[in-house]
Amino acid sequence: MNLSFTSRLALIACLSTVVPQAMAQDADNRPPLADLDALATTEPQTEAGPENAAPAPGSLDDVKAEVTPHKAPAVHSANPSVKNAAAKHEAPAASDSPIESAIPDPLAPPEDDGAALLAPGAPAHPAAAAEAPAGDAVAPLVVERAANAGGKADARDDVGAVKAFYNATKGKPIWTTAEGFTPAALKTIREIRAADSYGLDATAFELPDSAGATPEARADAEVKLSLAVLKYARHARGGRLDPPSISPAMDRKPHVYVPKSVLEAIASADEADAYLRGLHPKSEQFRQLRQALIALGKVTDSGAPSIRIPAGKTFKPGDDDAQIALIRKRLNAGLEAPRDTIYDEALLVAVNRFQKERGLEVNGIVDKKLRAALNEGVGVSVEEKKMRLIVNMERWRWMPDNLGDFYVWNSIPEQITRVYDRGRMVLQERIVVGKPTSQTPSFSANMQFVIFNPEWGVPDGIKANEIAPKLRRAAPSAPVEDFFDFLGGRRNAGGGGGGGASSVLQRLGGLRVTYNGRDVDPDSVDWSRVDVRRYSFIQPAGPRNALGMVKFRFPNKHDVYMHDTPEKSLFGSATRAFSHGCMRTQNPLRFAEVILAYDNGTTPEQIRRQIETGQTVENKLTKTIPVHMVYFTAAPDEKGEIRYFSDLYGLDARVASALKGESFRFAGDPVVAVAQEPAQPQREARDTTSDQRLDQYGRPLRGADPYGREPQPRPRNREAWSPFDW
Repeated sequence: MNLSFTSRLALIACLSTVVPQAMAQDADNRPPLADLDALATTEPQTEAGPENAAPAPGSLDDVKAEVTPHKAPAVHSANPSVKNAAAKHEAPAASDSPIESAIPDPLAPPEDDGAALLAPGAPAHPAAAAEAPAGDAVAPLVVERAANAGGKADARDDVGAVKAFYNATKGKPIWTTAEGFTPAALKTIREIRAADSYGLDATAFELPDSAGATPEARADAEVKLSLAVLKYARHARGGRLDPPSISPAMDRKPHVYVPKSVLEAIASADEADAYLRGLHPKSEQFRQLRQALIALGKVTDSGAPSIRIPAGKTFKPGDDDAQIALIRKRLNAGLEAPRDTIYDEALLVAVNRFQKERGLEVNGIVDKKLRAALNEGVGVSVEEKKMRLIVNMERWRWMPDNLGDFYVWNSIPEQITRVYDRGRMVLQERIVVGKPTSQTPSFSANMQFVIFNPEWGVPDGIKANEIAPKLRRAAPSAPVEDFFDFLGGRRNAGGGGGGGASSVLQRLGGLRVTYNGRDVDPDSVDWSRVDVRRYSFIQPAGPRNALGMVKFRFPNKHDVYMHDTPEKSLFGSATRAFSHGCMRTQNPLRFAEVILAYDNGTTPEQIRRQIETGQTVENKLTKTIPVHMVYFTAAPDEKGEIRYFSDLYGLDARVASALKGESFRFAGDPVVAVAQEPAQPQREARDTTSDQRLDQYGRPLRGADPYGREPQPRPRNREAWSPFDW
């Protein structure tokens, strides 16, 4: 149809009137914009977006997430593709256009790194905004108070979540009515006030005194209780501390729940107080620690156990001495006088059980070591015991929710490794852990390799601190006569040995040197002028290898692992903190059998044949096997009784002081210097020209000469470097 120009103008004018009218009529039949936002997410999809999905059983994805105090975690949106910012960049209100909400905010913080999880019970897709009750004057006041909420004691993410939550609900209260607090609010307040029984600090939560007599006071109470709930959830799930900030040896990165999802979940929960209790760790060990804490709260602090065993002679079965009656009483191996002074069968059973529990040699002999172990904790105050329990409950909040169906549990204070299969312990062995100056860190990672006849690559820290000084002092004279004399420092302690660099490396376990993958003649290098970390020092497989016959790798930034060792005598020591950080295993072949049998059914005979080849054989695991490196100094035994272990690295006092906000010391604790900066992974220093000495975390030592020529304190005897120290 051909229209004149005038006709076209008339048609356009008509349409400009008709179309808006049609759109206005249609508006009455379509959902509000908030519902459109929800409908935008109803396309076929999986149950939950990957960014908020719970980790699969045995997965350690949650271990890799880092809690960053100055970074707001993402707030769950109705659209899983949209991450909304907290604090300064709050979640868009429900009335925002879905198109606009999908446009990234250029000023928003980067997407969440996984440190925040969707709270249990939170709806996967929050409902559309609910209208506040008609005529309720408090609703707009709640929105106003939420917009200006928060103080110095409140986390920025929590403040932003409260604002976003009440914006989305248009200020509809969840804790108050015109008559006062709701039943859910009363239960919530009562539960938060009982926070001390969970090892938290009830005084840390600011609770409203009443629901308020005026709309303004009611709005204040509503917002204040929501902030208290979010703070409680943060402390219950992720703890009160950032572990690496206390010590680089505590490499735990606890999760916290997305704050807005916590409010959504508790608002829809059947029982608000039960919901809060469910945020705490689910571990049975955590539950037993809590029960012990509650029990201690009923005990009068009278100086704790008073039975101290004095110094004396060694006792064995059959001996008769008045002091034996005291030992019998201490071990609760009761017997009526006058026969209680005789070392009989009942006392022998009690002594052997105590020695086994404490990791001592089970020989039934009452000697100096046993007396010292019996006196541990004697005279410790109830307050100290409670604080020790609280410290260890805090550590449980840093652990993954799911330890795995099959996992390895390396207890650093106990110096014990255990393997659990669906809750049943299938292996327990002694291990050697790091010295206080080279601490074994606590973290979780998945075991990926079991390697037979491994080679050993010397880490950068040992290259710079231990090997380089010996190479620089190497001279073609004063030969070392005995390999172990050299390692123990009993001869030529002031030098690096004789015969030049190649002779030194031969005596250090037969190390060979490579540079960029090519073999290097060590005698051709001027070690006083090069960066020793740019060279690789490798010890070949064999009986002299520091890693023994097998190595267990679970890749981590600390470059620590488990392995065999030629120095079997060390496992007889009650305290086995001798290494540079790695863990030596008492019975590594049995450990390998258990791991590989679970993974793919490898038999002991197949393992024996791999070892007999003399060649390096790498078994890559196909199943997820978490390895948990843990530092619990208080833990329940199989009977539920709390056992306390030596705080090898003096970390309990650091955690306790951080929790209390003031210095706290435990009686008898070691004083151990721990670097404050976060641990850095040990990497090859390919971009440096310096040759600075490093500490155990690969950081430059202050005041050290770049070439190690200043006089340095040298370890003596047992502390002298050995390829078996790692």
